[in-house]
Amino acid sequence: MSLKDMLANYRCKRNGHTWTGPACNQKCSVCGLMGSTADHQYERRSRISASNPNVCGIEECKVCGMRRTIQHDWKPVANKKCVMYCAGCHTEKAFHQYATPMSPECRICGYRRAIIDPRTGRVT
Repeated sequence: MSLKDMLANYRCKRNGHTWTGPACNQKCSVCGLMGSTADHQYERRSRISASNPNVCGIEECKVCGMRRTIQHDWKPVANKKCVMYCAGCHTEKAFHQYATPMSPECRICGYRRAIIDPRTGRVT
């Protein structure tokens, strides 16, 4: 419980107010102040979002139903210079760096990508 929540709880109880709702998402029945007497208890509800590739998953509090999104936590993979790994959703993603948008070779690891020449339509 945060200091802000403790002070709000103390102030409301001192004035005869009562708290209603689950412990992690309470509301004062008199003044409407929101607070909590316990932390949320989150559990994973879903994994990677197709609509938002930056979201690793969604967690929901088992007590009050509040949801929060979890962002990817990319960490480098040993022996793979441009590959990052997210432990939250167990995925890998390549972050290659090219000299120009038309460069076919990553300047860090040498990975070659296919480039379509806009003038000729050929793959290089």
